[in-house]
Amino acid sequence: EVIKYGCIRDKAFFDLLSSLGGRAGVMDHIEDVIYTCCDLKRQVVLRDERDTGERMTLKRAWISLRANRPWWVFASNIFLMWGAFFFQTGALVYFFHYYVGNTELTAVIAGISTFVPLLGTLTVPLLARRMKKRHVYLVASAVNLLGMGIMMVSGAHVLGLIVGAVILSLGAGQRTAIYFSMQADPVDYGVWKTGINTAGILTSINGFLGKGAMAGAGAIT
Repeated sequence: EVIKYGCIRDKAFFDLLSSLGGRAGVMDHIEDVIYTCCDLKRQVVLRDERDTGERMTLKRAWISLRANRPWWVFASNIFLMWGAFFFQTGALVYFFHYYVGNTELTAVIAGISTFVPLLGTLTVPLLARRMKKRHVYLVASAVNLLGMGIMMVSGAHVLGLIVGAVILSLGAGQRTAIYFSMQADPVDYGVWKTGINTAGILTSINGFLGKGAMAGAGAIT
């Protein structure tokens, strides 16, 4: 977030950050860093305090969206991720009734799917310190798929199904957490690429895509 301000708004600030040499150097100048970021944000707000400027017009927003390739990738991911999640959730009862033949496990797995993702969310800050956001997302998706695969090959084996559900839910929690963290990145890219802030319209479109995917998955299941 701090580097973003330097990249988009203040080259001298970016050069300063580059010269600090790492976390320790930044922490030695943390008061100046925070002040500069807040002041840059203040300048942006003062120029358009009520969001009534050009960044709110649909035409300019569309111009920004067309040039925003990361958002197109992100939008596709929204549709696929939430569609798959709700398809999986909606198919849970049928999976245990027809494939496993044990409907009593449905409530157990549903409970795991509710609470274990919270643990996955807690691991995301640790992972994000060691790799890029997109890599965290890929790792989380791989964990999710591993859990799903274990469940599929476990048949009616209760322990295998529970272990698979725990792994699957852990990955789902990690993926969801980093997904929300990544939502701001296409907005920042659009500002850098075109100078147009489309945070509002991107948020609206992202929400619509997610709900459309949920509705489609619900209709199928």
